[in-house]
Amino acid sequence: LVVLCPTLNMAQLRLVSLLVAYVTAVACAADTCGTYLVEEEYGYCDANTIIGTVNASNVGECCSACSSKSGCSIFCYEAPTGQCHLTATLNVHPVKGCTSGILKPKLTPAPGNTTSKPNIVLFLTDDQDIHIGGWTPMRKSHTVLNAAGATADHWYIHTPVCCPSRAALLSGRFFHNFRMDKIEINTKTSGGGCMSNGCMCVEEDLVNPVSFAMGLKAVGYTVGMFGKHLNNCPPYKQPGFDRWFANGGGTYYNCEFGDDESPTYSYKCKTSEFGGYSTSVIGNKSIAWLQDVMSTPGHKPFMAYIAPKAPHVPSQPAHWYTTEFDEPSLDRYYKTPNFNVSAPDHHWVVAQQGPLTDPQVKEIDDLFRNRWRTLLSVDDLIDDVIAVVDAHGELKNTYFFSTSDHGYNLGQLRLAGNKLHAYENDLRIPMVIRGPGIKAGSTFSGFGSNADVGPTFLGLAGVTDPLMDGRSIAPWVVDPADPHVSSATQAHISNLVNNGATAPQFHYAEYNSLGIWDMDGHMIDHALYHTFRAVRFDDEEMGNILYAEYTSLSDWDYVNASEYKFQEFFDLDTDPWEMHNVIKDVSPAKRQKLEGLVRSLFACKGSTCQRSLN
Repeated sequence: LVVLCPTLNMAQLRLVSLLVAYVTAVACAADTCGTYLVEEEYGYCDANTIIGTVNASNVGECCSACSSKSGCSIFCYEAPTGQCHLTATLNVHPVKGCTSGILKPKLTPAPGNTTSKPNIVLFLTDDQDIHIGGWTPMRKSHTVLNAAGATADHWYIHTPVCCPSRAALLSGRFFHNFRMDKIEINTKTSGGGCMSNGCMCVEEDLVNPVSFAMGLKAVGYTVGMFGKHLNNCPPYKQPGFDRWFANGGGTYYNCEFGDDESPTYSYKCKTSEFGGYSTSVIGNKSIAWLQDVMSTPGHKPFMAYIAPKAPHVPSQPAHWYTTEFDEPSLDRYYKTPNFNVSAPDHHWVVAQQGPLTDPQVKEIDDLFRNRWRTLLSVDDLIDDVIAVVDAHGELKNTYFFSTSDHGYNLGQLRLAGNKLHAYENDLRIPMVIRGPGIKAGSTFSGFGSNADVGPTFLGLAGVTDPLMDGRSIAPWVVDPADPHVSSATQAHISNLVNNGATAPQFHYAEYNSLGIWDMDGHMIDHALYHTFRAVRFDDEEMGNILYAEYTSLSDWDYVNASEYKFQEFFDLDTDPWEMHNVIKDVSPAKRQKLEGLVRSLFACKGSTCQRSLN
């Protein structure tokens, strides 16, 4: 320094030396932490699984300690004490005030130019069916989504119940790859299955640290969560999210959210703000964040996860929509050919159903209409978000996805007001996609599921996560020749096509019983009889069919031959409402093929799932 800066006095030289040392330390810390996503506000270390604690003078040293410690994937640095905690397990209820580093997902970039990336917006409803008219009340969405984008013909859910479904969407994984290892089962009292074990048997540590939000943030996105996260929603924001306004579903009025912009980290809905109605609150909070992001010069690409409670029970509409849909003739939507129909050749839960009574049918009718009324507010939200993105000039660089976490039954096969089953009512859901390169008013005929959402988001951003079980459907809905398609999306599609990727051929689903569950006097689930795995085809070789096999929850891995065993097979060409189980008519060769297929899919992980599905 004396040679380079001969005019500096000794005090100035000491100051310059300190600055050089500081810059060098910061640069080294950044390099050391390059494989971690550093969260400066929250400590994610699980105190029960700390594998080591060391002293560190800064975050960089803490990063280095984790990097060199076998089994460490998460660190927490406490600046006041200089303690650096090392762990392999995420604390889903993080401690505010610490700095954490979480190992980044090992993403594979597509070959080529991935510099420009699109924005992504997800609208995720709760219990919105497609099979009994659940998309019909979405009047504005028909214009701004269906008419302007692509509608999926065969979009399904992997596990038809709330927390596992949302976990599959976040992680891109199948239920068996994030299921809790050990659960307690009680077949004597109400519940007693997955409803009584954590977040419906979901091991949250196998979901939150590996969500698509982590992947998007790792490649430069800013990500916001608005609305329902998982049912056991953590009080603080989870890794990968920059904005957190979330709950576990909550209520329609008098709602509460975890809010990272509040000094108390809590937001309580009040009628003076957005009418106090949760869908309106979620919509306005998400719009405010989007406007902030889009108003920033040279802003990062954004991803907004917008998940209202609607139309989940108790299906309470906004007060300004309570008189909609009073026409008596609307009952035609839920009074399907299999409404209140006995099906003694189905699995035990369905076979034992008694007839729906007149008061029960009246309750179903009221619920049906209120479900539609709650969806009017979702329709407003979708229309308003798209309008705001358009007003900021970002419409031609933004993909919009609208889907649900599963379908619903309203008296079909005498099942009163629920999901949970392997049938079209439960598994088939809406999916409409709008964005650059997507033909207006088109349809997507290939199969897809909620486990494909995360891989598709990452694919649009130009990367893949080889640990995800789902696959990107971008090549079959996006035309890469469109001039508005980003370079990242073009590179991703080109890479998949060049490597021989084919459109999804069928759908795989699995479910673990929640336990004994009665709905209005009708048993809709039971731990002894209702754990299943299933495949859904619609092609020339296998036909338009559903195959499902059932066992008890205690035999969730299907290895105990002494437990309850049952098979179903439906030909949907001749029996679209799945009223006749014709498993006895299936040839031994075809049955053996189906049994082997579900067995292999049940054991799959990552790329092996993708190979099996193709």
